[in-house]
Amino acid sequence: MRGWRIGPQLVEEFGDAGPASFWDDLSRLHAGDPAGLELAIRFLERDPWRQGSGYVKADLIRYINRVALGPGEATRLRRVVLAVVDRPDRREFRRYVRLGIKVDAPELREGLAQRLSSPDPGIRRRAGWALSALEDTTTTRSKPATYRTKLPK
Repeated sequence: MRGWRIGPQLVEEFGDAGPASFWDDLSRLHAGDPAGLELAIRFLERDPWRQGSGYVKADLIRYINRVALGPGEATRLRRVVLAVVDRPDRREFRRYVRLGIKVDAPELREGLAQRLSSPDPGIRRRAGWALSALEDTTTTRSKPATYRTKLPK
């Protein structure tokens, strides 16, 4: 696991989990064990913002994208993606878009489409980026697979 560049104040600010449990759950999730999923989702829902927190969130999302999600977890993560679209630009936004691809559903697309008419140009831009990524994956999935054939020597 990559060494995270944050201090314990971020984890302490997060609250009830405590630093030891937090890092243990993240290690589990990194290993593909969904036992750490609940804490990771709660961390993304709370969205603590301190120096280095974007690195942690980007890694969390990468780990979440590797495990199977239940319907309730996917619903919560769709709300997280929409909330991030409503916030200022952050370095980990691309990871949130990838999370949106994993939890794609009509309600996520509807929420993003509604944000296209926001008076805030940043919200419109981020919603457009996320919708574009969702549409790109839909188009890619619906195309037949093509395989490269080996050319004779």
